Amino acid sequence: MKRLFTLLAFAFVAIACEDLQDFIDNKGHGLRFIEGEMKAIFPAKGDTKNYKFESDYDWSAEVSADWVSVNPTSGKKGENKIQIKVDKNKSDERRTGSVDITLSNGEKYSVELEQLAKDEDFDDVEIADIPNNQIWYTSTDGEVVEPYSGESNDYADALTTFGANIISNTYKDGQGIITFDGKVTSIGEYAFYGCSSLKSITIPDGVTTIGEAAFWGCSNLTNITIPYGVTTIGKWAFQDCSSLTSITIPDGVITIGYSVFYGCSSLESVTIGNGVATIGNCAFQGCSSLTSIIIPDGVIAIGDWAFYECSSLTSITIPNSVTTVEDGAFGYCSSLTSITIPDSVTMIGEVAFAYCSSLKSVTIGNGVTTIGGYAFYGCSSLESITIPDGVTTIGNYAFVDCSSLTSITIPNSVTEIGDSAFLSCSSLTSVYCKPTTPPEGGSYMFYDNASGRKIYVPTESVEAYKSAEGWSDYAGDIVGYNF
Repeated sequence: MKRLFTLLAFAFVAIACEDLQDFIDNKGHGLRFIEGEMKAIFPAKGDTKNYKFESDYDWSAEVSADWVSVNPTSGKKGENKIQIKVDKNKSDERRTGSVDITLSNGEKYSVELEQLAKDEDFDDVEIADIPNNQIWYTSTDGEVVEPYSGESNDYADALTTFGANIISNTYKDGQGIITFDGKVTSIGEYAFYGCSSLKSITIPDGVTTIGEAAFWGCSNLTNITIPYGVTTIGKWAFQDCSSLTSITIPDGVITIGYSVFYGCSSLESVTIGNGVATIGNCAFQGCSSLTSIIIPDGVIAIGDWAFYECSSLTSITIPNSVTTVEDGAFGYCSSLTSITIPDSVTMIGEVAFAYCSSLKSVTIGNGVTTIGGYAFYGCSSLESITIPDGVTTIGNYAFVDCSSLTSITIPNSVTEIGDSAFLSCSSLTSVYCKPTTPPEGGSYMFYDNASGRKIYVPTESVEAYKSAEGWSDYAGDIVGYNF
């Protein structure tokens, strides 16, 4: 989508002061929205939105259509919260409705609702852009958020941070607006570093760069719209934004840099643009709420520790463009159940899938030549894996504690098996080793396998295996086999 739904919400929040008078009686009393827009557009699939408002009177709420529901339907004066839910739209037409709030003094107010048709996307919705010299935001405490620019930023002055100077920063009626004396072109280094009260932010379309650590430590940031003109997102840009739930990375971005989303523990949804070629080291490390992700065609490398400790990740699609799955890339993804590594990948790095304790099946592409050390260490649910012809090296400790693995076939191409490669594979009963020349064998390769485990080798090579270094420890288990 060219703009996130969040921008729609902000577009309706920022209503001129005179429009807000409709919500206040002639004595200055009435209903005032603290969070939530007075007009909202919902996707066809349906959605739920939360609102917070302050009322000077007791109130009741009712809906105008059966596809809308509101909870609760009444309340007392003071600060209140309501939740508006819209059902799925199966029609080819858009539909409109409202939630009408009536105060005990007779005043009536409406939250206008519009829902897209079943095949319609937000790309089809005409929305109002914010001015290119403004940044809009909300804060958790309803107070002004001060960006770290000028004298308060040791890393940059205002002009290099935003491309323009701040001339005002106001917060009124649930909306903060930072105004500049020119077009905003960047969110520079450390611009909002550690702003823990920052809740949401909308950046104008003219911005092309989000600098390193720009939002690092914004622990209450839940929503952000990244404009589609952005081409660079610096390292640590959103590190430890622990309340951020979703993000869309525009097509113009080429690299998701080092630790960009490290520690974003509430991040559930990520859309990666088609221009991304590299997912950098630690990019999504510790994103423990992320359940699935599609890596688009064009991505070449998945960096070291890129998805390490994404403990809720159940599925991931790796495209044919990827050539390397680097060290620790999916380590400790303890909910991942299966993985297909495409033919384009030539190397599975060290610790790449270590402690993926729910991983049951792995398909390794025919292009892989190296399975790194500890690559599948602790994959206790792994029942089957096919090592393709072309693999030459199985690294040290590569399959340690794969306690559900019952059989393994080592192809003709393998020339080296590292130390303890299949140590403590306690269900492993059959090892089929095809090379006629025994691969270089490390110590404890097959130690602590299932009782009675057999190692099947070419019939003509039995004696060579029994006398080879690393293999001689298992001489009594080596049996000839006609492959």
